[in-house]
This record gives sequence, C-alpha cells and structure tokens, in this order.
Amino acid sequence: MSKAYLKTLYARIYHEDFSYGEFEKRMKMQKAIYLLQEMGAPIGDYSFFWYKHGPYSQDLQDTMYAIKNVSDENTAEFSADMEKDITRVEKALAETGLYSQSQWAECMASVYYLQKNIFQVGTADEEICKELRNRKPHLDNDSENERALKLVKELCA
Repeated sequence: MSKAYLKTLYARIYHEDFSYGEFEKRMKMQKAIYLLQEMGAPIGDYSFFWYKHGPYSQDLQDTMYAIKNVSDENTAEFSADMEKDITRVEKALAETGLYSQSQWAECMASVYYLQKNIFQVGTADEEICKELRNRKPHLDNDSENERALKLVKELCA
C-alpha cells in the first residue's frame, strides 16, 4: 500500500485532509479502516483491540505516523470494488444524526466491535447498546446507538 493510500482514503470518506497532529482525525481514520477491514475490503491486515475510544490498531497508528509528512498532492487510485466499499462507508459515516462526526465513527466502530468480539451470536441489540453506554458514557443516546448497530450490521454483512 502506498503512503498516499490512507491519506486519499481518509479524504474520500470524510471530505477533509488527514492531519496526524489532530487526535479526532487519527481516531476517525482508525474507525474508517476498522469498518472497511470488517467489510472485507483489501485495506491491510491490521489487528484491532479495545482501547479508550473503541477498536484501535497500533500498527495502523504507526502507519499513520509514517504518512504524516506525505504531501497531500500525492494521491492513490482505488479499484472499482474498493470504490464501492469506500462509498458505502462514506455514506454510513455521514449519517451522524445527533452525534458529531467523530462520535458517530466511534459509535459505529465500537458497537460493531462489541457485537462481534464481546457478545455471543444472537445477543439482543439492546444488550450490546447497554454495554456501549457503560463503556462510553458520552455516547448516551440509545436510539442513535441502536441505529448505528443496525447500520453497521448491514454494512459488514
């Protein structure tokens, strides 16, 4: 993967340039890459674990650090299939509802991580969202959290 790949991907999904120096942008990159990888997109093989703001990959963090000085003029092109995946994630992450863009990305990735890695298959959505709220009190809108879980299940199906 070229160093410009992640920067171009971020700009396509969030309609802004990536800056390593801004925590929210690093977090949003983590969540977008997590969702793309869970969809099966050929984005890399990052290992994610639960951290303060949900799914987190140290390898991805290291890659983001390595691209911080790559010129924004360098761009990457994506395959037709990857373009479809990017568009699906872009649309899902744009449906922020009552949350900010970074909160929505955190909510979507976190609720899916909990559903997939913490709970057994068949666990009620309400239980998963209750756990999300316990772990992340700032994501306190139950209807938005349930909407995020429904949307991300469709996205990653």
